[in-house]
Amino acid sequence: MPSIKAILIEYTICVSCILFTILFWNIYTVILCMIIVGVRQHALFIIYHDAVHYLISPSKRINDLIINIFVGVPFLVPVNTYRSFHLSHHNLLGKEGDPEIAIYHKGQYWNYEPLNAKKLFFQFFGDLTMWNNFKSIMYCIIETSNPQSKNEVG
Repeated sequence: MPSIKAILIEYTICVSCILFTILFWNIYTVILCMIIVGVRQHALFIIYHDAVHYLISPSKRINDLIINIFVGVPFLVPVNTYRSFHLSHHNLLGKEGDPEIAIYHKGQYWNYEPLNAKKLFFQFFGDLTMWNNFKSIMYCIIETSNPQSKNEVG
């Protein structure tokens, strides 16, 4: 129940921001609400991560149903498609063959170390424009379609 409550709170905040933006339409409310909604979507993905590890409900079926209804399907990432990929990451954490290093970290400015101002700007710009997401998707497609790949994805 705590996870369902948290999910409902996150959706309430997102819907409230959207309504607030519609009622008080100007560049400042749009930017403010975009930031708030983006942060709350990230919070939903943190709950999603917990669901990948079956922590939402004692029943695996109910766990997957809840997270797919509220996060997985609306955000186009059903939990069953991500789970094996993510659990492989945990099994190979930081080692050769870790699928998240091969896909998510490839081409990113950060490498678990502080960034200088220029690299930080480009990281933020890539995140805001979704360019970093696009690159990750492309690396995923390339990695999963390559039969010689050392990384086991999915």
